[in-house]
Amino acid sequence: MYFHTQISGRNLLGGMGMEDLRFYNFEGQLLAIAHDVVTVNWRICYNDIGTFEGHFNLHSPFVSDIGTEPWLIVVQGELQAIITGRQMGDELVLYGKTPNWLLCKRGLPPFVTGDVTEESGVTVPQLCRWVFHNVFDESDPVVYETEEGDFSQAPFAFWRNTAHQAFEVIRDCAERENAGHRIWFEPKTGMWHFQLYQGKELPIVLSEDHRNAYETEYTEDISELADTGWYGKEVASRGNYNPVSNQPPLQQGLPENFGKYYQVTQDGTRFDLEMNTGQYLLCDSPDGMWRIVEGEEIQGMDYIWARIEKDSASRGIYRWESILSAQTESEAETELREKKREQEITLLTRNLEYGKEYGLGDMMRVQKTAGGVRFTQKKQVKAVAIWYEQGNSGQQPEFTE
Repeated sequence: MYFHTQISGRNLLGGMGMEDLRFYNFEGQLLAIAHDVVTVNWRICYNDIGTFEGHFNLHSPFVSDIGTEPWLIVVQGELQAIITGRQMGDELVLYGKTPNWLLCKRGLPPFVTGDVTEESGVTVPQLCRWVFHNVFDESDPVVYETEEGDFSQAPFAFWRNTAHQAFEVIRDCAERENAGHRIWFEPKTGMWHFQLYQGKELPIVLSEDHRNAYETEYTEDISELADTGWYGKEVASRGNYNPVSNQPPLQQGLPENFGKYYQVTQDGTRFDLEMNTGQYLLCDSPDGMWRIVEGEEIQGMDYIWARIEKDSASRGIYRWESILSAQTESEAETELREKKREQEITLLTRNLEYGKEYGLGDMMRVQKTAGGVRFTQKKQVKAVAIWYEQGNSGQQPEFTE
């Protein structure tokens, strides 16, 4: 595992001409070059996992060159995918996922903010570096590249009470700053590179009036909108607690206290609370504050319900609530952010080349004019579909707000 400070410029597609597909093993050895291609389809994503699908003539020499090698990376220009499946019938079909899929093959146990830093909170780059350090060994041929973008230094609390894939944690963390992440393979050295990055805001307007878009359509949906949410935290006994010796060691005001309780085994005072043997020390508030309760209050208490709000929560009749599936405040905040007013302008683009005029995560404006009303939205490129066929190639970006 390595850390680099040089920012790597990534032009992921230089031109739409059909380039050869090169197949490497994980050590960077070139195994085959495919010229006889029927179709190739890529979908590359911002802060998500992209896909590859290639169809090839069975009689092509490269089929025997790759043989049954299980560890394959396909490279077309600067598009890359790890081959995850193959199918052989009348033709050879190869399926793959972009290299950041490797993060799905690394697990992360439950953690709290205090595991990452001694400060009150973490930043997005700080947390991603910590995850990277914990899921890759020092001997792994993986490089952490310096972040690319303008990331906030304002700390926030972030934790997970259950085990997660490293991909899920990095994706959720990056989403807080509308950022993305990527991994790419360097065949020359056999090294893998990880980078956290942000897209740029571009002075591009897509519309039929500008003749760079067609088949435009506007839709709106507020059925899932909510700015307040309720989530249920499962209440769990953590055993006995001695307030005199503070064993096990507890602290007041930690978010991870929420949903836990202990039975008091000795009279004493702790956290300015008078405790008697047989009582219970319970945290039923997301602020992590302990309180003393009697046994009858604990009985039948399976879940504690807590309420959270967005920063811009509405009031009165405009306050809409949602019952969330998450069981922690951090995960509930992530879920609540998705409960928004959906305003969508869909379109197809023309005369706009990925890698030359825009990239993943970049922001641009889209417009739809109909019935004397003009709708304008700022959109972010969340994915790009790229395809090559014999005598035909094309691409279309996919947008999100």
